Amino acid sequence: TPSLVSQDIDKNIPFSVYASEHWTYHAKNGKDDDCIQDAMRSLFDPENMSYFSCWVAICDVDREDWEQNQYRDLGQNNLLYYAALCGLNGVTEFLIRIHRQDVNAQGGRYGNALQAASVGGNLRIVTLLLDSGADVNVRGGKHENALQAASWGGHVDVVRLLLDKGAYVNMQGGEYGNALQAASLRGHVDVVHLLLDKEADVNTQDGE
Repeated sequence: TPSLVSQDIDKNIPFSVYASEHWTYHAKNGKDDDCIQDAMRSLFDPENMSYFSCWVAICDVDREDWEQNQYRDLGQNNLLYYAALCGLNGVTEFLIRIHRQDVNAQGGRYGNALQAASVGGNLRIVTLLLDSGADVNVRGGKHENALQAASWGGHVDVVRLLLDKGAYVNMQGGEYGNALQAASLRGHVDVVHLLLDKEADVNTQDGE
């Protein structure tokens, strides 16, 4: 199984954990390299998920720091989620255009690919997902919706795009209750002003 393979890798291949944690950063810096792009497509191949499963078993970037990193069963729809979460533009487009991945599939800490991309502030991936039919108001995940996720992260361009695409500015739920409370708590003044301009309710009470 991938979990046993990952344990063997930990023992026999130096720096395997470091490589598993940081390869996405280095890959994005070399985004125009054809060899890197080919390697990432192989890793995220829906028809052969063994490499992807091993990577997640070694270092699951979707887990909180305090959570145990143990193997879990991964379906094909998780590929798009992880690509969006890691900000891998080319891989995300590859999975949508070539393999027709479901842009509204549910799963992961942030609930879906759109929320994962929004919390990271990746405008290009958010735009691609919305243009490919992602539901801007789909609920679920840590922040309940993409608008709250982007507001929490202070990503004003993503917040503006989501609002332009019909995101409900006063949608309730999630850890912080709504987008305005998330942005306010984090001190993102530009996002707060934008939400207020879009008639966010300053008296809404919710959240933990």
